[in-house]
Amino acid sequence: MNFGKAVLEVKNENGRVVLYRPLPDVVVAVSEGFITHDLWPPQVPFYEALHKEVPKLRIFRDASAVRTVEPAYASASQNFVKANKEKYAEILFLQRSAVIALAINTASLISRAPMSAVGKEAWEKRLAAALQHRQAA
Repeated sequence: MNFGKAVLEVKNENGRVVLYRPLPDVVVAVSEGFITHDLWPPQVPFYEALHKEVPKLRIFRDASAVRTVEPAYASASQNFVKANKEKYAEILFLQRSAVIALAINTASLISRAPMSAVGKEAWEKRLAAALQHRQAA
């Protein structure tokens, strides 16, 4: 799927996160490798700016190529989402690992944030539905 031009890329020798914004209220984040704590802080200003710009965001996180996530990254990003949960319509993770998907879905219950982890078919279907306006234009 083509998400357009990347609006932010954060990387180090272990992994990377690339953010796309195909629609004003839709962000697609593609992560790969080892997601370390230093990859989160550069993303915060991007999300803070979007929170001021649009009433609710829909985030589609392709984490299917992630090998592992450092607890410091997970904690910081989850705390950010929890503090701003009213600004998210949905956060949907594409996740191949059942263990990580369970952790994401458990964090959603605890934080009461609108996030969940699903398989490839469900993720692509929901992303396609979110992008249908863009494709029709």
